[in-house]
Amino acid sequence: MPILRRVLRACHTIPGWGVRSIVALVTASACVLVDTAPWDESGAAPPEVMQGSPGLATIALSPTPTQVVVATKRPTPEPLFAEGVPTKDVPTKVAEETSREPAGFPPLATYAQGLRPGFESILADQSHLTRYDLSVELFPERRTLEGKAVVALRNNSEDAWSSIVFRLPTNRPPLGSRMHLDKVAINGFAVQPVLSATSTVATLPLASPLVKGHWARVEFSWRLNYVQLADENAYVRNGANLDMINLPHFYPELAVNAPGATGTNAEGWWIQEIPSYTDMRFHDIALMSVAATTPSDLVVVGSGTPVQEETLDDGRMRRQWVTGPVRGFVLQASPLYQVSSRNVAGVQVQSFHHAADAPVALRALDQAAQALSFFSEVWTSYPYTHLTIVSSPLGETAMEYSNLIQIGVMRYRADPWNTAFVVTHEVAHQWIYLLVHNDPVHHPGLDEGLAELAYVYMTEAVDPNFYGLWYIAEWQRLNQELEGRFAEDAPWWLTRPYHDFDHYHATHYRRPAVLLGQIWSDIGDEAFTAGLRNYIELNRFGIVTPAHLIDVFRESVPADRLAELEESIRTSAAPTN
Repeated sequence: MPILRRVLRACHTIPGWGVRSIVALVTASACVLVDTAPWDESGAAPPEVMQGSPGLATIALSPTPTQVVVATKRPTPEPLFAEGVPTKDVPTKVAEETSREPAGFPPLATYAQGLRPGFESILADQSHLTRYDLSVELFPERRTLEGKAVVALRNNSEDAWSSIVFRLPTNRPPLGSRMHLDKVAINGFAVQPVLSATSTVATLPLASPLVKGHWARVEFSWRLNYVQLADENAYVRNGANLDMINLPHFYPELAVNAPGATGTNAEGWWIQEIPSYTDMRFHDIALMSVAATTPSDLVVVGSGTPVQEETLDDGRMRRQWVTGPVRGFVLQASPLYQVSSRNVAGVQVQSFHHAADAPVALRALDQAAQALSFFSEVWTSYPYTHLTIVSSPLGETAMEYSNLIQIGVMRYRADPWNTAFVVTHEVAHQWIYLLVHNDPVHHPGLDEGLAELAYVYMTEAVDPNFYGLWYIAEWQRLNQELEGRFAEDAPWWLTRPYHDFDHYHATHYRRPAVLLGQIWSDIGDEAFTAGLRNYIELNRFGIVTPAHLIDVFRESVPADRLAELEESIRTSAAPTN
């Protein structure tokens, strides 16, 4: 008891604005109770941070680890920014603007480097956004990436959280890669994650609830082991193939918190297992700083705005990027990449490709520039500094990410005259994936239907000889042809499991694209474009449901037509059993 009284008396000497951590010896077994001491929005300065290199408790990677919360108190290190961004001695006139930002992270203005001049004001109301500070080292000879991260996140919901959930999508068995969480801490205390059966969801228990408006600081160190293949036709979602290293899921990703949404737990964390065929990335908007150290012979592609590059004493290269508001970060590399670029109204549109593929890649670059210009004009301006196209080990397929699109290398080589459709589809996703986001498992048709229609919609406007209705009629014919393969009583688009990828594609890409195309034809280009522009502007940086798209057309489209569209974009890709 004398020890406890001294501890309690010491607490009264901590300033009221400080972070309080009370350690009490309860029994001989030394059961430890800690307060997560979330940062508040009072504007008061945080306590000084202790320096050092403390050790975190090592996490045993197991499908069902013990739900023990904390081990030892450790000093909180400074963020991982290479040179550091000054956060002290903030001018008085700026103090109020930064008072609601997480301690130890740079001000919002830092992330304006990821935005075009004139678009910095986008950040004015984004002080609540999650911040990622990632520092990784890539070792291709060992097929390993080692990383450290500091993630600052605020509870923006109405309810207190008893845990924080991160997703580890790289651990999906089909990917052949594996992420091991070596150390995890929250607000300076080591914690042990509770992993899902597939190790794709990591729940971090909190010692005390994180209430609305308060921040938590999560620190990770991890290792990622990935596969290396030698088949140019292979589809490698997170790993290496031939000379290309493709790592879109190289770090722990904060799960979406959407209380009451399908696929969420009792506290609203999205813990949905990812089925075959669907996109794996479902993210709230975040601000990111990323540093990557790699062998000097690699051409490294990052999906943000490059801000620094240096040669280290050991000969390796260290590159840094920052982003504006995005939904994740991608790293990709090859010693054989060449780069070509175009400037489109202040946006650097660049293509990373192999020398042998240059003629096709340059044509795809022009197609991306055209699509970027078109959608910026008819929907809303693209606010970021860069849009990158990169040749990737995805066979003949393609994939969209924030500020970056991947084109499968075999699309360039096996089908070189058929790039315009897929390039336009992926560029359109910069609006209807990045700016406006949706659940990729339960509402995949919401963005894929619009992206599938994008090429027809754009080309109809820019090419007087193009007849868009032919495409829509052909898609309808393909859907009817597909219907003949099914003997089930249920409609073909509701039959599960999917027979193959064409069945999935027809259900969530082609069918909603046909219905959207019919609405476009019915109400005309002006009304259709106005509806889409309204949809994007109203929901910028948000996560939408089918109702958001239906609402913008409710006054201009007959109810029966809207009902069929809504049924299509509400069709889930989740397994039914």
